[in-house]
Amino acid sequence: DSSGDLQSILHWNELDAGLRIFAGSDTLAQDAYEGGVAGTITAAGNLVPHLIQAVRQAVLNGADPAGPQASLNVVRGWLNQSPLMHAVTKFLLTLFADLPLTAVRPPLVDLDDAQKAALAAVATPFLAATDV
Repeated sequence: DSSGDLQSILHWNELDAGLRIFAGSDTLAQDAYEGGVAGTITAAGNLVPHLIQAVRQAVLNGADPAGPQASLNVVRGWLNQSPLMHAVTKFLLTLFADLPLTAVRPPLVDLDDAQKAALAAVATPFLAATDV
């Protein structure tokens, strides 16, 4: 469910116990896991899988998932605040997953060097630890 509406996600999850629902919202990951969804498929979760996994594990283990959820929200915020969302995603993949940087396709534009440097500076703390 990529509606971004927690009630919709939970509604689909409650319809049929055999139906496996995956939430498509980074910012609702904690609430969705607490509501019993099978998993998540999200943009920030793909960039920093250790964070979304930390949210999931905390919920499953009865621990507090607020810390990793807050960190996941920060990463999602980088995507939301940029009109260059696709370029930001591609650049973050070079940092987090050590993938080669590829260009976005027109009419989209790539980040310039200053934008890359600024994003790398704020992303660095998320590279240092897998349990942020």
